[in-house]
Amino acid sequence: MHGLRHLVAVVAIGLTGWAAALAARAAHWPQTFTAPPLAPRCTGTPLYDLRVLRSAAPRLAHATSAIVLRDGRLRAYWYEGGSEVGSDVAIWSADFDGTSWSEARTVIDIAGTAQATGRHIKSLGNPTIYRDASGALVLVYVSVGLGRWWGSGLNIRHSGEEGENWSTPRRLFTPPTLILSTLVRSPAVPMADGFTLLPVYQEFLARFSEALLLDPNGAVAGRRRIANVHGTIQPLVIVTGEREAIAFSRIGDRSGKLLISRTQDAGQSWTSQPSSLPNHDKPVAGTRLDSGALLVIHNTPEGNQPNGPFAFSLSDDGGTSWRSIGRLTHDRGGGIIQYPWLTVGADGTYHLMFTHSLAQGSELLHLRFNRDWIAQQGGPPCR
Repeated sequence: MHGLRHLVAVVAIGLTGWAAALAARAAHWPQTFTAPPLAPRCTGTPLYDLRVLRSAAPRLAHATSAIVLRDGRLRAYWYEGGSEVGSDVAIWSADFDGTSWSEARTVIDIAGTAQATGRHIKSLGNPTIYRDASGALVLVYVSVGLGRWWGSGLNIRHSGEEGENWSTPRRLFTPPTLILSTLVRSPAVPMADGFTLLPVYQEFLARFSEALLLDPNGAVAGRRRIANVHGTIQPLVIVTGEREAIAFSRIGDRSGKLLISRTQDAGQSWTSQPSSLPNHDKPVAGTRLDSGALLVIHNTPEGNQPNGPFAFSLSDDGGTSWRSIGRLTHDRGGGIIQYPWLTVGADGTYHLMFTHSLAQGSELLHLRFNRDWIAQQGGPPCR
């Protein structure tokens, strides 16, 4: 396997110059982000409700993403199988109607992806769901062709029927590494002119975070390195202005911190610096509140455990300084909670979905909270 990886690496290095030239010819990079929806405001009643989305143990269910459907329901997607990078992994989905979660169902499996793309597929991984400028749902998910995550690539599907029917999966061509090793985890960011910025990361020759630009048809139109610091993956991008955004990248080192990157030209260039926010090699979730404050949900150390419970941290100065307004507690036994995904429902409720990793397998949990709860915890007061 090491010999195969070395051979592929040699070929990939040879293509790097070609890929750089191709990227330089990218005809158009949008000048602005699309303005995000207005952040939820207080309703008068704090909400904090934790429930089970999916009980999969002893199987592994992991890496939830979610989107609000036009009828107000919340639909979640994740990958599930007997083990990580297992031969039985598929992309699954379930709906939340405001009261309970539906039965889980398979959306696409290994065989279906292999047949559609004409490639050998060993396993599947992280899905990301978003709505494009036309209103269609877009599902991007990882497939592993060889090895483990370093041998992966991206696949894309579209649905104009709110996910009831999907287009045939196709490979998302992402040079320079022969569409090897590009992975996705965090929410997509809408941009002007129907484009989408998709935060991605590489794990092949080196680990680093990128911004992938998709055109209105879901084809790759450009890419930019978010952080020039190796070891950064799974970037979360939060838009803070018409051309400004801040990215939080997981760092695979011993620093126990996040890396913060900023753009002032709609993602064409980024500057990075270490953050004071504690987080031991795990992805984070977050949003911008109506006050302008940043809310980030991240694993925080507890005792001798580097991956402790989630902390809700706020920054009133654009990410320079942070304060905690609470930790997520649960009575689901031991294990580790990780891989948060945050979205906002049609009624302004925040929905946090995440993995609860157990001694064997995992379950997916779902926390509902609102702006009133944030204020009650010491966040910006209701206005």
